[in-house]
Amino acid sequence: MNFKNQVLIAGFLREKPALRKTRQEDSVTNFFLVTRKDYTSRLSRDKAHVENTIKLTAWRALAETLVQKASKGDFLEVKGEISVKQSYGSEGELIFKTEIIANSIQFVSAGSEVGARAAQGKSVG
Repeated sequence: MNFKNQVLIAGFLREKPALRKTRQEDSVTNFFLVTRKDYTSRLSRDKAHVENTIKLTAWRALAETLVQKASKGDFLEVKGEISVKQSYGSEGELIFKTEIIANSIQFVSAGSEVGARAAQGKSVG
């Protein structure tokens, strides 16, 4: 039985991605999207929000296009799959590193004041 590993995430680009090459000359870039969820506290009824920074990786032509066209603060929609890598820390503890491997990237909007502020970790609401 196969289970589908697919994710859709939308957020603001935290910083302009940089391209690098593997030993095999494959293009790759790591980039970070800032997501935001607004909510109202059940107890105090105060409005608040939670921001998360998600690590993503793009390969080959997708990486090259992203590096050429993307700017800090751009609002992107990314389709991809979750990748989890396991390793052991210096004291033998199990460490999990989770990232999203991008399969497609949609530029929803170019950098805006809101996107730039979110990418800097500043309040946008």
